[in-house]
Amino acid sequence: MGRSMLVVEGEYGDLIIKLINTHLESLRNFASKRKAQFKECIEKLNQFGNEPGVFAIFGGDLNIRDEELCTLPSEIQDAWVAAGQLKEHEYTWDMIRNEPKDVIMRNARCRFDRIYFTGIYKNVEFWLDGTERDDVAKCFPSDHFAVCCRFFSPT
Repeated sequence: MGRSMLVVEGEYGDLIIKLINTHLESLRNFASKRKAQFKECIEKLNQFGNEPGVFAIFGGDLNIRDEELCTLPSEIQDAWVAAGQLKEHEYTWDMIRNEPKDVIMRNARCRFDRIYFTGIYKNVEFWLDGTERDDVAKCFPSDHFAVCCRFFSPT
């Protein structure tokens, strides 16, 4: 499907922030390719996390199922888990709440969109956006809900 990893680097005061974004292979039958792509992104995140003064974030439409996840290095955290695993924010592809008209699997619920992080910030708030039908268009913005995070200073 021609997927790639996008890396952006920025600064916030003395802190270097590195962002990794990607859209991994879709569909169940591309699991082996998706697992390899995920592993590559996690390795890059871990590499960034080992650099001094760096806070690194990796996220996107990962299309990954729980059983496809590799073992994460101990320094890397899943933002949804770190924020307390609130059930109302678990499913980012939720055909029960989202109700798109053209999807066959009407009861499917998956956590395809994820955010992982490593570095000095440990406290995180996690929520979903785009969970309400647009009043004008009478539809949802996407078949996926947006994952949002706010990281809090460790001091």
